[in-house]
Amino acid sequence: MTTDGQVVLIQLITHMASFSSVEGLFRKPGNKMRVEQLVQELGEVSMESIVAQQCYNPHDFASALKQYFAD
Repeated sequence: MTTDGQVVLIQLITHMASFSSVEGLFRKPGNKMRVEQLVQELGEVSMESIVAQQCYNPHDFASALKQYFAD
């Protein structure tokens, strides 16, 4: 894994801490199209910009994190 990938993982995990009370966070999948878009943006845009857009829900972030681990 590259350094950029490690930074993205750390940012995702840090952001996920705010979702600890969401039921089924890692069990329920995010929207496939939004997750794909989120993964693409994570490599190009800052996490602050992504969060400010407010177009991703907690399950999208969890699915993106699971995808990073799978890759």
